[in-house]
Amino acid sequence: MTSRAIIGRTKEHLRLTVEDETEKSQTVFWWQGADQPLPQGTFDLALTVRASDYRGRAEVQVEWLDARQQEPDIVEVEPEPAIEIRDYRKASDPGTILR
Repeated sequence: MTSRAIIGRTKEHLRLTVEDETEKSQTVFWWQGADQPLPQGTFDLALTVRASDYRGRAEVQVEWLDARQQEPDIVEVEPEPAIEIRDYRKASDPGTILR
């Protein structure tokens, strides 16, 4: 979320700008959302899109329906087994050692 503004005669709505991981942004309206907690960090957004003719200007309006906080992926990494290096280049009979 890159911006937030409380709007409406009674200050009950929100106009938000949200951004995806490719930095594409979109204005989203959340009706009666001014007193609701906003998700932090990355979240999934349920929305609806409709035509709007606000003040005689035709545009597409995106409306916030619900959001779900995205849990970070936890990746467990097992350590690689240690590699033991043995140098037999100076051994008197390396063939016997390597068998």
